[in-house]
Amino acid sequence: MCPQFLSLHVMVVDDEPIVLKAVSELVEFLGHTVTKAQSGEEALDLLSEKRPDILLSDIRMPHMDGIRLIQEIRERDIHLPIVLMTGYAETYNLEDTFMAGADEYLTKPFKKEELQLMLQRAFWRRQATKRQMRSHD
Repeated sequence: MCPQFLSLHVMVVDDEPIVLKAVSELVEFLGHTVTKAQSGEEALDLLSEKRPDILLSDIRMPHMDGIRLIQEIRERDIHLPIVLMTGYAETYNLEDTFMAGADEYLTKPFKKEELQLMLQRAFWRRQATKRQMRSHD
């Protein structure tokens, strides 16, 4: 892990076991801890007991896709930075992902440096938003 970066607890969500394993291992290699979920539903269940610093989720999944997962998280008023990833960037409207509440977006395959930058940027952007909200209370 690079010392200039925070060590985060990242929840990784992907329905493809090989991708889930590979992304989780990369996140761990970057010095972060990981909680894995193979579906949006499993991620929501885990969120009731685990409090990750950030959620990294595939967009295209059966039953509950990444957009619906974000909507469910936001409806539960969970202020969690979310980075969406997909290998099908051209089929998703980026505006829809950000309107649903995504903080960042990654296209697979990605380099470890890109992932680290996205995780850090999403985390710090969400921290800044929380500070702004507290200062208005």
